[in-house]
Amino acid sequence: MKASPCLTIRLTHLALIMSRPTDDEMVVEVLKWLDEATVDEQIVFKNSSFKDLHDYHFSLCAHIRNHFKLWQYSWEPIYCDSVDHSPEHPDAISMRVLYKVWQKIKETA
Repeated sequence: MKASPCLTIRLTHLALIMSRPTDDEMVVEVLKWLDEATVDEQIVFKNSSFKDLHDYHFSLCAHIRNHFKLWQYSWEPIYCDSVDHSPEHPDAISMRVLYKVWQKIKETA
């Protein structure tokens, strides 16, 4: 379904007004959240393998998507087999931020 010209103009205008927080800004905030987590939660996250990070998709990543309102920003979809693989899709952004947070925590260990 093709978007109407009015909708396209509104989305473009909205995107110009509101810029999405950078990955680094989100990482700083998420690191603060983890500082407030229990010691057990911090240990579990720190000891997670790269492969296990997907387990956080519906918890910490969902909180990232909601807190930073990532769904309100527009992005250009990149479809492959009917799945949006755009690096600017909110799921991709939240996972990228989670990965960067995980790397930082691993570096400080």
